This record gives sequence, C-alpha cells and structure tokens, in this order.
Amino acid sequence: MFAQGDACTHVLYIQKGSVKLSVLSKAGREAVVAMLGQGEFFGGKHDKPVRAVPPVSQETLAEMVGTTRSRVNFFMKKFQRLGFIDYANGLKVNNSLLTVVLHD
Repeated sequence: MFAQGDACTHVLYIQKGSVKLSVLSKAGREAVVAMLGQGEFFGGKHDKPVRAVPPVSQETLAEMVGTTRSRVNFFMKKFQRLGFIDYANGLKVNNSLLTVVLHD
C-alpha cells in the first residue's frame, strides 16, 4: 500500500481481504493502530486517528501475536486497569497505550 511517512494522494477501498495499519517507532517497535476489512476506506488527507478496534476474539488475538488466550486475557485486563484501553462500547485504545508502545 504505502509506508509510514510516504505521501498518500489516493483514497483506497478494500474490496476483499483485510489491511493492517501500523506505525514504527525509531527503535523499530511496531504498533498496530487499525485493522480494516472488506468495504472500508483508508488513505487521503491527515485526519484524527480512530482508535476503535473491530471485534476480534481473544483467541484470534492470541493467534495473531503467538501466545495463548489466557495470556491475552491477562494483559487485556491489565491494560484496562492501567487506563490504556476501554471496553465500554467495544474495544477502544487510548492514546496513552500508543505513546507507551512507541516510546523506548
């Protein structure tokens, strides 16, 4: 698609499959900021980032990061207690988590 820092002059539409949008810290750590699926748009002008995460099970998350569902559950509860995420109306990632992940 395009790399972080590249100019984006087009709006892209996902017809099939999915796209993972991520950022990379200066130290090389990656943080996923959005998972987009069929029927969604991305690219174009700078806009406020949306921190809502599409529904994904802890089992799927565990497979994505290569761990167990119970370990994902442990960290999700910890992140919620620390105020990094919110479960009120679906999963929302607060800016504070992105700051912690990208700051080395």
